[in-house]
Amino acid sequence: MGRLRRDIWITPEGRQVVWMTLASWLLVLGVYQLTETLSGRFGWLYDIPMDVPAVVLVALLVLPAYPLVLALHEATPWQKWLIFFFVALVIASLQSMVNLVENRLLGVIPRFDAAHADIIRERFARVMQGHFYKTFANITLIAFTVQVRDRAADRMALLEVSARADRARLAALRLQLNPHFLFNTLNAISSLVGAGRTREADEMIERLSDFLRQTLEEEVDAIVPLSQELAALDSYVAIERIRFGERLNIELNVDRTLRARILMPSLILQPLVENAIKYAVAPARQPVTIALSAWEEDGLAVIDVRDDGAGVAVDRGSITSTGLGLANVRQRLETLYGSVAALEAGPDASGGWRVRLRFPPAITSQA
Repeated sequence: MGRLRRDIWITPEGRQVVWMTLASWLLVLGVYQLTETLSGRFGWLYDIPMDVPAVVLVALLVLPAYPLVLALHEATPWQKWLIFFFVALVIASLQSMVNLVENRLLGVIPRFDAAHADIIRERFARVMQGHFYKTFANITLIAFTVQVRDRAADRMALLEVSARADRARLAALRLQLNPHFLFNTLNAISSLVGAGRTREADEMIERLSDFLRQTLEEEVDAIVPLSQELAALDSYVAIERIRFGERLNIELNVDRTLRARILMPSLILQPLVENAIKYAVAPARQPVTIALSAWEEDGLAVIDVRDDGAGVAVDRGSITSTGLGLANVRQRLETLYGSVAALEAGPDASGGWRVRLRFPPAITSQA
């Protein structure tokens, strides 16, 4: 609390309270002078050199209420109003004394003695009433400003906590994919070694190293251009081509300008293609084509992954809800974009299986 008292007036919030208080009291003086002018009374012109310093001093007497407002942060509303009332009385009394001194210097009060007690009481009572109302309003304004600032700070803190939770959730979702994919790849390498296909096993290890280097260098919640995501996907597909050879065909239908303009969560295409390989390519004896398309529609980026695996689409009915890859992608989209994003999966009208992603922001400012 001691540090708060020493530093309070050099903070942006403290300076705001000072300028707000000075401005409000000088505004009152300006309105008073305007009404005097409109009434045809110009005597105030001669009082300006005394009025302005007196008003500034009166305004400064309100400033101790700011640390008091901060100290009453945990008090109930009734406690605050009661304390504000008595504090306003004390400050208004001090302000009225300042005005009595000003009146004495201006000659309105000839002397501070018993002979002029009536005029002193009259002048004190008149300014006391006005000062109390204005000071109480000033303290209330300070309290309201502090309350608004505290609520904004609380909202920012909640948003930061929520953002940290989302980042942690995204990290967990991203890290789910690496062990899943790594297990499949190491299993394939083991099979190649067992079959004596050491050259393919060496090549797969090299490709795996490239893929892991690319993905591990990225932040778990990174948003990357589509071109970067396609480059990572190409490293993954190179690994799978060693396993399946000519049975795996990849077809890209993506405009080159969109590759640099569409932004998306990193490592989100790989599980979609892995899903197609697992359920369409692996069981098939004939070649299977996985077609990846991208376009923009209604302000959203649309990514479409379709395979023409024959006779296996019907076996994927439960994947949309329980499969690790698609469920992971759906959760990541929901965490990042809420209800604006969507993942749709199901049998394609022409056969095979289709997964479609929609998410914002679709386009960057760069062409």
